[in-house]
Amino acid sequence: MSSVVAALAVLAAALSPAGAAAPSGIELEYRRPLGQVAEYRLFINANGEQTALEERRPVRLSAELALTEEVIAQGKDGALWLRVGARAVEVKDPSGTFGTGKRGDWPEVRVRMTRRGEVLDVSLATGEDRPGMAERSFVSLMAQPAPVILPPGRVAVGDEWEWESGEARQRSRLVEVSGEGAKRVARIASESQSPLELAEASDALGLMTQMSGDVSQRSEVELLLAHGLVARHKGHMDIRTKSEVTLDLPEGQRTFEMQSILKIDFDLRLARIDGQPVERP
Repeated sequence: MSSVVAALAVLAAALSPAGAAAPSGIELEYRRPLGQVAEYRLFINANGEQTALEERRPVRLSAELALTEEVIAQGKDGALWLRVGARAVEVKDPSGTFGTGKRGDWPEVRVRMTRRGEVLDVSLATGEDRPGMAERSFVSLMAQPAPVILPPGRVAVGDEWEWESGEARQRSRLVEVSGEGAKRVARIASESQSPLELAEASDALGLMTQMSGDVSQRSEVELLLAHGLVARHKGHMDIRTKSEVTLDLPEGQRTFEMQSILKIDFDLRLARIDGQPVERP
């Protein structure tokens, strides 16, 4: 008799208004506790060409970067403030334009983003020196849309969603959910297109740079559901830029144009959370 009663109780719960209104699917969000430090390794392979003064120059670059993200504040609206640092671990660049001198040393920046992954603001972190032109350029480029934007509500495997902001657009799909417990992972496929813009000037050097362009990206993200944290982000980017550099010279201003076409394969992998190694799901 007890088994019959139990079965009837389950059936009644399933047919009740509360049971019928229970949300389906899963909720995807970047959910980070205050003080958490995540460490990543970013592997990049880039090739293409730059054209300046009617001279074409090939671009060949491979690099490994160490990235850190520390959660330094949380807003009532769920927004996160991250302190992000980057350093070059290894750079192979035959032209020597990337990893020499201070080109591999970047300032720490503060990033404010929503739990969906929308970047709201990027600025130099507290304590960083007054930025020079290279540092300001780095901060400006960090502000470009890059993360995979998560859906505003619950989704099921196979569901798609879109995101737009200005001229930036992104379409994503929940491919699968695998694993159990702390190793439960949502795999998301995404395609995006967005403009690139940069305008910087150095009065000391009499130099002004304006850059425009676009980037298209195809990638897959593995999101640790228990942590709200990216375990891996792997994909490909196609980048086209056009730059105009103006120099103040004694004989007057001179303007140079430069164009670049780049293909970049990237692989971002979570290495540690709060100093503890992370096992692959």
